[in-house]
Amino acid sequence: MQNPTYDETAEYLSEGITESIVNRLSQIPKLRVLACSTVFRFKGKDVNPQEVGLRLRVRAVMLVRVIQLGEKLVIRSELVKVSDGSQIWGDQYDRSSDDLLAIQGEIAKAISESLKIKLSQQELVRLTKPVTDNTEAFHLYLRGRYFWNKYGKEWVLKAIEAFRQAIAIDSNYALAYCGMADAYFRLSNLHMPPREVMPKAKEAALKAIEIDENLAEAHSSLGLLRVYYDHDWVAAENEFRRSLELSPELVLSHQRYGSYLSFMGRFEESIKHYEHALELDPFSLHVNMNLATNYYLMGDSEKAVSHLEKTLELDPDYMPTHFVLACTYIQQGRLTDAIVEFQSIYKQDEKAYMALGFMGYAHALAGQKAEAENLLSILTDISLRDYVSLYSMVVIHLGLGRTERVFELLEQLFEECNDWLVWLKVSPELKHLHGDPRFKNLLARVGFPD
Repeated sequence: MQNPTYDETAEYLSEGITESIVNRLSQIPKLRVLACSTVFRFKGKDVNPQEVGLRLRVRAVMLVRVIQLGEKLVIRSELVKVSDGSQIWGDQYDRSSDDLLAIQGEIAKAISESLKIKLSQQELVRLTKPVTDNTEAFHLYLRGRYFWNKYGKEWVLKAIEAFRQAIAIDSNYALAYCGMADAYFRLSNLHMPPREVMPKAKEAALKAIEIDENLAEAHSSLGLLRVYYDHDWVAAENEFRRSLELSPELVLSHQRYGSYLSFMGRFEESIKHYEHALELDPFSLHVNMNLATNYYLMGDSEKAVSHLEKTLELDPDYMPTHFVLACTYIQQGRLTDAIVEFQSIYKQDEKAYMALGFMGYAHALAGQKAEAENLLSILTDISLRDYVSLYSMVVIHLGLGRTERVFELLEQLFEECNDWLVWLKVSPELKHLHGDPRFKNLLARVGFPD
């Protein structure tokens, strides 16, 4: 995928068109299509399709080049056979940007025909059907996903505004409601109180399903809300299974279902979904980190560290990998190493308040009470002017052995429907509380089965 004349508009169009085509092709039975986060690692590079194909172990590579010339959109796309470098199919589309909706369906159909894939009438309709009839709404949706993929609070807020504008133009745009749900969810617990944003996320996910009950992404989004907000574990599993029934190769659903299974302590099942997700998206930092987290929760710290180090080779600056690595060091008793990791995270992002909390936890376990108390004081002070998840304070009190205060804060977490409650059953730092009747009562109220 290339955007030779870089600007933000062409950038989101380039990524959006590629993602739309990939999502459409991934719905074709028996066709393995790698996910966008893997594809995007080659964005903007002068790639050799044969080398890329061999590296990714695929039989064909699709190249997409997007050029924005005023109101004109030039899309050059070709499908290259990896074994000999020959072109299976290729075409150029010189259209108005208003024709974008039709172009992506045409490309997906042309590729399926070039691969001699026989589609049923229903599959053909699904492959070519536009997600909305309004081009402006579609452009706004692409902008929203482009911003959402950047993660930071300011970008997520921009994404919400883009999705909101898309919905204002097309009130039946189910995917835009999914985007809205995912964006509000991303704000929860990190940037804003859960009870402020989670109801908005749930409302958007339910609206998406009301519009299109057969939209896999909608069931995937609602599954998240059933877990983190409703704590309805049965309903959540039904949503994830329905999503994968509708779209068996949807990476996001395999990842989210894998996390659900981890929270439940069903680790072997979780690994299967993470590994399947990595078959489709081998360069996904998030899924690689999720799999390593699974090993950490299982108590297999050596395997966790090994996988985390491989993930850091993909991107040495990906903060969640460093966070899980630091937690694994705590599990191994390497407290100094853990503290150094948490310090590096906070230097990279001064709003990484959870890293301060776990740093305090490591100091407390190392017998460095003054350092732990200082970090607790810093977090308390920050909480007066910015949102700080209470779990960052819970872990410090855990390290200091203040069980009563821990339970007081856990009750506050329950009242605010904090995201960290989903980790109650499996988090290593909480294991010594499992025998306490108060903890068992809390597990039951969060919906965990006995």
